[in-house]
Amino acid sequence: MMTEKEIKKRRRYIGGSEIAAILGTSPFQTAAGLYDEKLGLVEPKPSSDAMLTGVFLEDGIARLWHHRKCPELRMLRERPKLHPEFRFMRASPDRILHAEINYGCTLAPVEGLEIKCISAYSEAAGGWGRSGSQDYPDYYRAQCAWNRMIFDLPVWNLIALVADGRYTIKHYTYKADLAYEKSLRDAACDFWFNNVKKRVRPAEAPKKERVAPGTENIPQAPAWMVQAERNVDHATTFDKKETLDGEDDKQ
Repeated sequence: MMTEKEIKKRRRYIGGSEIAAILGTSPFQTAAGLYDEKLGLVEPKPSSDAMLTGVFLEDGIARLWHHRKCPELRMLRERPKLHPEFRFMRASPDRILHAEINYGCTLAPVEGLEIKCISAYSEAAGGWGRSGSQDYPDYYRAQCAWNRMIFDLPVWNLIALVADGRYTIKHYTYKADLAYEKSLRDAACDFWFNNVKKRVRPAEAPKKERVAPGTENIPQAPAWMVQAERNVDHATTFDKKETLDGEDDKQ
């Protein structure tokens, strides 16, 4: 749960997780709903169990992928950054990969990371193609492009752990597409200056629907996992700032 101060601060910016709502490609939010949040007309939606699970697993997913794929690079948390021209545009990366130069004395940012934890249902319904392909959801492509644009790095990686009983990790790479990023920037400026600043609510539109997959396409969880699901209370009620050892999250 965000504090009142954090909620007010969030209203001053458009972040990478919000740009898809403006484009009309998000299955989670609409432009009209985002407008209501920015003007404080509605309370922010509470985090779902799935969202909280992703928060807690984020560090482990990042470390595992980093260990397997690019241990020669340094993986660090990074503070949010504003667009150099449009200061209402804000990027909050999950991680940034750095190369060591000058005999390890200097770190140079080279790639960004966006980390997701998705269910087998979401994988089947949300357009997640083969790992390494360009077939992944448009709303996450927009988020990667937004963050890449603001941090001005050549590559932004999308890492997704599929909670399918096999713990598959999928990896997609977004590379700079200046024309696409300009369309994001233009859409954000139109929403910010012509809707938010002028207090003109966008027309209500339905959320982009994901096609429900047939159950035969969804891997079934092992029997032991199903039994554990019934018997164990999930520890998913912590605030995002809390960690298992009681220390504050540094980001």
